Amino acid sequence: MKTPINISAAILIILALSISSCRRDKNDLTEDDAADAIEFALSSSTAGFAAQVEDAVSITQDATNKNEEVYSVLAIPCGVEYDSTVTRSGNSGLYSWDYQFNWSYVLNCSGIVPESITFTYMGAGVYNTPRMSSDDNAEATLTITSLDNGGTVYEIEGQYNRNGTQISKVRNQNTFTSVITITLTDVVVNRASQEIELGSGSVLINGSVSNGNDYNFLGQITFNGGGSATLVVNGTTYTIQI
Repeated sequence: MKTPINISAAILIILALSISSCRRDKNDLTEDDAADAIEFALSSSTAGFAAQVEDAVSITQDATNKNEEVYSVLAIPCGVEYDSTVTRSGNSGLYSWDYQFNWSYVLNCSGIVPESITFTYMGAGVYNTPRMSSDDNAEATLTITSLDNGGTVYEIEGQYNRNGTQISKVRNQNTFTSVITITLTDVVVNRASQEIELGSGSVLINGSVSNGNDYNFLGQITFNGGGSATLVVNGTTYTIQI
């Protein structure tokens, strides 16, 4: 005689297995870990994007320095590619960083009137903070506009990438790789302070955790000015310092 199947019990077993398979491993990367990695990729305290903006603004100001408002005596000629190496290392409190960046830039003009300056850079190094340490590299392609003399701000658009290995010192203390891609839109930088005042960017971060599991998060960054930004990762909102 066949033994009857308890359909209700079978359904419960299937549901339990399904829930178990979808449950996040306690050592999987969390939105909090991802937010830390993105914050430090942007922060000037870890030689992040905000620090590179300062360098880009300084180069732009030097490149478009004019004598008696005559464009023909710009500090650098239009259309000529220049390069430089920038080293950023130091410490501030419990934060330390050591990076070297290779810059390339060209002043784009209409006739003799400068319209934009295009930057590319690549760099590599390490940082250490109370929440996270990292061994990574960075690259970006940026275009700065609003070069007209007498303005108080520059505008920046482009893409910024930061890739490497991070060790979290909080929560589950995960070790993970990351590929962070930030596409920047209408970023406004104060010429005098060299700080980001406004703008936004879409964020993609993915990689692998030391437990072997992969992760992939989407986010949005909004620059608030005053060294603050609002970061949303998978629907969770953070206020970060850059």
